[in-house]
Amino acid sequence: MSHDNHRGRSFVVWNGSVSTQKRLAANGLAANAFIVTNTAAAAAALTWTIISWSHGGKPNAVGIITGGVAGLVAITPASGFVGPVAAIIIGIGAGFFLLLCNAFEIKEDRYR
Repeated sequence: MSHDNHRGRSFVVWNGSVSTQKRLAANGLAANAFIVTNTAAAAAALTWTIISWSHGGKPNAVGIITGGVAGLVAITPASGFVGPVAAIIIGIGAGFFLLLCNAFEIKEDRYR
């Protein structure tokens, strides 16, 4: 099994088990949590793609999915309490922060 398939399935599991079952009800809060969770993941994946593309690298599927998962992780604690605009800001911040950490890790490996 490839890693891409595993990460793709984690999006489905995350939405089904973590973000939309905050209150175990099918109401407006659960719908908002579902919307902002996907919005933050998309914003983080798009941020990762744009930044890696602008720095001369070719964006790849693993990087885009990693950015999306970072957006999911960042939005989960706040998913029932923020709106879509805040989710976009959180997603952009998560994608940027993860790419910054990744660049730092690569730079550290060069000095060993």
